[in-house]
Amino acid sequence: MPSTQAKQKIAVLGGGAGALAAAFELTSVPGWQDRYEVTVYQLGWRLGGKGASGRNAELGQRIEEHGLHLWFGWYENAFRVMRLAYEELHRRNLAPRSPFQDWKQAFTGFGECAWMDKSALGWQSAAVTFPDMGGEPGSQDLFDSQQPLPSLWEFVFLTVRQMLHWYQDAPERPAALKLARRDIPSWLRSAALWLGSILERLALTPIHIAARLARALERAHAGRRRRRRWLLVRLLGAVLGWLIRWAEAGLEESPRARQVLRAIDVAAAAVRGALADDLLTRGLEAVAHRDMIEWLESHGSRYARLVLLPLYDGGFAYEDGNSGKLRMAADAGLYFALRQFLTCRGAFSYHMNAGMGDVVFSPLYLVLRARGVRFEFFHQVSHLGLSGDGRQIDAIDMNVQAEVHGGDYDPLSEVRGLPCWPNAPDYSQLERGDELREAMRRGYNLESGGTGEAYGWSTRRRTLERGTDFHLAVLGISIGALPAICGELTNRVPRWADMLNHLKTVKTQALQLWLNRDAASLGNRYPVLGCYLEPFDTIANMGHLIPREDWRPEDNVREIVYLCNAMPEAGVDGDVLPNSLQFLGHAAAPVWPDGCGSGDPRCFDWNLLVDRSGSSGEARLRSQYMRANVAGSELYVLSLPGSGKYRLKPGDSGCENLFLAGDWTENGINLGCVEAAVISGQMASRSICGSPTFIYGAFSAEDALPTPPEGASAAAAAAAPGF
Repeated sequence: MPSTQAKQKIAVLGGGAGALAAAFELTSVPGWQDRYEVTVYQLGWRLGGKGASGRNAELGQRIEEHGLHLWFGWYENAFRVMRLAYEELHRRNLAPRSPFQDWKQAFTGFGECAWMDKSALGWQSAAVTFPDMGGEPGSQDLFDSQQPLPSLWEFVFLTVRQMLHWYQDAPERPAALKLARRDIPSWLRSAALWLGSILERLALTPIHIAARLARALERAHAGRRRRRRWLLVRLLGAVLGWLIRWAEAGLEESPRARQVLRAIDVAAAAVRGALADDLLTRGLEAVAHRDMIEWLESHGSRYARLVLLPLYDGGFAYEDGNSGKLRMAADAGLYFALRQFLTCRGAFSYHMNAGMGDVVFSPLYLVLRARGVRFEFFHQVSHLGLSGDGRQIDAIDMNVQAEVHGGDYDPLSEVRGLPCWPNAPDYSQLERGDELREAMRRGYNLESGGTGEAYGWSTRRRTLERGTDFHLAVLGISIGALPAICGELTNRVPRWADMLNHLKTVKTQALQLWLNRDAASLGNRYPVLGCYLEPFDTIANMGHLIPREDWRPEDNVREIVYLCNAMPEAGVDGDVLPNSLQFLGHAAAPVWPDGCGSGDPRCFDWNLLVDRSGSSGEARLRSQYMRANVAGSELYVLSLPGSGKYRLKPGDSGCENLFLAGDWTENGINLGCVEAAVISGQMASRSICGSPTFIYGAFSAEDALPTPPEGASAAAAAAAPGF
């Protein structure tokens, strides 16, 4: 029987992964329609935030994105949301012609990655293949059983075991590392009584012994662990010594062996550091003030900088966009690395089989709309106004960027049956649509936060008032845009000022190429290639997207390549073309050794680019897609050492009716990724309504989230049974 209590109106501000995860969880609770009215307010014409993508109808319905987006096999919460969304999409028949009726059709796992490695022989690519991890990310059994993450002690054992696997799989294992019984150090012989029978075998390497000792320590009673810790620390020190001898023995001609050596070196330093700094009892937060590479080097790693470049590159972890300022908090980096290498399920990485907007945000939009969530596009949040006592958000000011002809705006179009987001608004649905088209042709950007007056376009001001238009608000706008929106919060709530002053962001840049030869024929068969030269250090072959686009046969599209990187703060004007010309003109040969022109052997062959304009030479590059992500909401949040303590929790904004969602919050991961954003959105939902009751990997089921702050709005508390 429906409740007679007045419904609470919830305003979700923003349409990225965090905001939509909050809306998804709020509307997954049975009977939610009797308690809430949920409205999503989004600037521009499409959802997705930094994960938005658009289709270019004039150029083969090609997919144009903010950059490279990969999902990893440990994104349990994000995959759970997508699995549920696709199940509902199919059950309700919301996209009957879509080729993706199941999440497995929308995502494809892969286990091979490669890094560029410079040695005396020049730049070489070294590949690593990760085996099938078993299981599937986001499967319901994980959530039904509410399995906890491995403890840090378990992670120690798993790390040492992984070192052993790397050693055993190494293509070249020098005899120097085969430790016979007579070669066991005297200090280790004297410790044999501590180790029991682990020295029974006649030929054990230090890694074999370390693996057995780590398991013994993991099983030991907590009171005995401290007594034995020194032994493992010394043992792993010996491992590092042996590995250094291996390096000095000369491995320049074996990139694969170098990769194994370096991985073991970094893993051993991580375990030594965890034990020496007592992280197993103090927690990873004890090294939150340290940079991850610097911390590992302080514990003996010689190769941390080389091994961790993919993590730093993937997280755009360059302060001020400066390639010489690699900076990442050690606690966040260690958490990410432990999850990435030890807890993936199914596959190491996952490609989306269309644009992220098509694969992620289209089904979420269709499902949420079918549930009854309202969407107000073309609404740019400009200011959050506080109540007189500063305890609540009283008003939300917005610029209405465009007026929709009667009814709601319909944002999607179909490409080969797949619901997609176009790369521009549907002007026919908008009042004065031709005028808006002309303003955008002149340079007005609906997604940059500007008002449009400079381009001959005017917007209307709208204010949502507490008690009339909303009761609760979920702030899901990325942190780069918040200084302009949250001025009152910054002035009156010290924690907001601290967060906005200490959490830094970075600009990013992206380049997409459409080629008339496949990558393998050009000498690069790897799905992802990292650790290369600036200005584009990460390169991905995305030819699997060609069937989802709509090219003519005469276009002869055979490959799609994505390139991305951080963008330096100094001198940024939003033009990616010079960087693209520099990279392709001077650094292409090691990436595409069979795709360079006959003139300069370093220069990319411009004739490989699919270009309908008929241009020649480097002018063909202008037909490709280049993007500079320099507007506030597009900026990528960094995890600099010492900054994590300034993040606000989704349920503890300092305002009773304001909840936070985004990878910039305190979410247990604290690195920019879709899993962090989804967890944050789930935490915001739980703070409002008590659901979801379990968030994997973030916290335990019992203390997954803080309860609403003391004095929280009675309406919010009443709507959240269990708090």
